Amino acid sequence: VNTIAFDLDGQRILTYNRDHLTRIWSMGNDTEPIALKKHSHWVTTGAFSPSGAQVVTGGRDRAVYLWTLPKEGAVPEPTRVHSHEHTVTRVAFSADGLLIASATQGGSVHISRVGSNYEAETLKIAALPDAVESIAFSADGKQLLAIGQSDTVTLWDLDLPLPAPPAAAPPPPASDAP
Repeated sequence: VNTIAFDLDGQRILTYNRDHLTRIWSMGNDTEPIALKKHSHWVTTGAFSPSGAQVVTGGRDRAVYLWTLPKEGAVPEPTRVHSHEHTVTRVAFSADGLLIASATQGGSVHISRVGSNYEAETLKIAALPDAVESIAFSADGKQLLAIGQSDTVTLWDLDLPLPAPPAAAPPPPASDAP
């Protein structure tokens, strides 16, 4: 196991490593972990959403995936959030769970809105001079902090031109039929 993370209520643990799998372990029981498999190379980072209903993962295959966790049964296929040019080093959710940040070994940092047309609407906000070691949203989700391998610390205000969340479909027209 390379890295571990708790969900917010401390009832589940996320582990990921070189076997290309992300596992979700439930605390206090002996059940087998849920195995998430989509990455074609080592999984290097992962995080639970604040609600615990989703997990985001990134890896050496340069992909970022969003997994929606069902209450029961099999986990459906993930959604590809973004394909980077370098290994993904860190992912994070904003406190409201609406934004995903991903960062890479090449120094790029991207923001995606959950539920958007990810590949078309992911916004690159910066490039640090070297690998990004850590990223974190502020508690109010209005800022993002990143630290690079050379101890470069960057803080962004997220007053960004992010695409609006998808609109709900309009109701069907009323029918005059009896």
